[in-house]
Amino acid sequence: GQHVGAAQAAAVVEGEEALDVVLLLQQGGQGLPAAGHPAGGGTGGEAAPEGGGVPEGGQFTVYLQPKIDMRSGALCGAEALARWVREDGTVMSPGQFVEEMERSGTIRELDLFVLNRTLAILDKWREDGLGIVPISVNFSRLTLFSPSALASVLAIQSRYPQIPPDTLELEVTEGAVHV
Repeated sequence: GQHVGAAQAAAVVEGEEALDVVLLLQQGGQGLPAAGHPAGGGTGGEAAPEGGGVPEGGQFTVYLQPKIDMRSGALCGAEALARWVREDGTVMSPGQFVEEMERSGTIRELDLFVLNRTLAILDKWREDGLGIVPISVNFSRLTLFSPSALASVLAIQSRYPQIPPDTLELEVTEGAVHV
């Protein structure tokens, strides 16, 4: 809801309240479901990845893990995390699908899907009059080495002209160094 977003973007939290912010951010990430999810569709016509290496029977979603300033307790950003949610509601961590997606070449679609969903979340917060914070998105080294990577990132970013580019941080995934 709108109140949840305001707490995410502007809250200064301590102790147990910080846990509440973590849970609310995660719910906020789920509140903008992946393409094909019964609660809504993807944004900008982008579909969730399909094909080799993609798990069967479920869909991708994006969770937001908050970054809290340890000195002030203020929310200073978040990291977008891809998760596969099975039809029965169980959540698979990336360790259960990323390696196979890198082998099959479908990791690029997942990376771009997460980027698009993250920008959609930021745009929704902006539309609702809520503050926005920087969010980091992990990219596989395979995605970054793709000749069309920059063009793809810029094309997705162009769908959200109201989101300042410096609110988006691209990071290379930890596992990508082994690819």
